[in-house]
Amino acid sequence: MASLATLPDSTPVPPSDPQAIRACLTPTLVAEFDREWEIVLDRVKQPKDLADLHELLNKWRHTAYLEMREPGSYHRMLGKAEQIIRTGGNPDAVPFEEMQALIRQRDAGIDRLSGRPQHQPTPSTSSLTRTASRRNPQMCRSPSSAVTSPP
Repeated sequence: MASLATLPDSTPVPPSDPQAIRACLTPTLVAEFDREWEIVLDRVKQPKDLADLHELLNKWRHTAYLEMREPGSYHRMLGKAEQIIRTGGNPDAVPFEEMQALIRQRDAGIDRLSGRPQHQPTPSTSSLTRTASRRNPQMCRSPSSAVTSPP
């Protein structure tokens, strides 16, 4: 697997195909994917409803994408979840009051680092950008963006 620094910004999200997803995973994650695959296959046989299968493929294609961009991210997330469950809280979380203050600053159009007003796009530009990004997320991504969200 390549590191985040070596992958181009245009790294494609794997298709919703088990073989394509497996090809992007480490051997440990392939084993976990295969285990979940078997469980879900058994579950969808009776009702003949493939929603759970589609959900599994969607989950794992995003996991595969993230692992290609940031190797080890899945296990870091599991470790963080275990820590939060064990301690009852997230030591890296921003306090609620601080998050509310950040939201108020953004709503007021103030850049949190500089304290200066942020550029506010016109409503027509903003709505066009939202519409275009729903149709093609790659289209509205800035060239300097380091991480691309899977569609």
